Amino acid sequence: MNYLKKLAKIIGLFLALAMAVAVIIFGYYFIQALRQQNLKAEVMIKNQQYQVEMVKTPIKMAEGLSGRNELATNSGMLFVYDDKQKRDFWMNKMNFDLDIIFIDDSRVVDFVTLKKPESSNKIPKYTNLKPANFVLEIPAGEAKKLGLKIGDMVEINQSQ
Repeated sequence: MNYLKKLAKIIGLFLALAMAVAVIIFGYYFIQALRQQNLKAEVMIKNQQYQVEMVKTPIKMAEGLSGRNELATNSGMLFVYDDKQKRDFWMNKMNFDLDIIFIDDSRVVDFVTLKKPESSNKIPKYTNLKPANFVLEIPAGEAKKLGLKIGDMVEINQSQ
């Protein structure tokens, strides 16, 4: 009988410890996810600075700027990838036109202006020509104003 009480206490302590470890691990990953939701960066292209939201998670990347009504002047969204490859970008649920700039480390490798969809049946899509690990979305017309060219340098500074 005494043995069973001791065993029950040990099992109870073990379960409490396991739950505490699980809470700590869950809390760590939850905080990491929250941090990735509001990442900011500064991007400099041809002496023009952009304050951008930085997205790294598949969910945030799929959402992108969809559903928003506009982008403020000198702002945008920077998609950060762990690898370099061709990327598909589309204008699903977009309410304004965009310049999309594909960047390999710190050089422009491709860019395009995409128009907002005329209908849900005709959603503009573009795949870059050369591999990229960053993609910058800024208001349409900015690339032309900057005189952007393939090979131009891009400086990315995370501000968080």
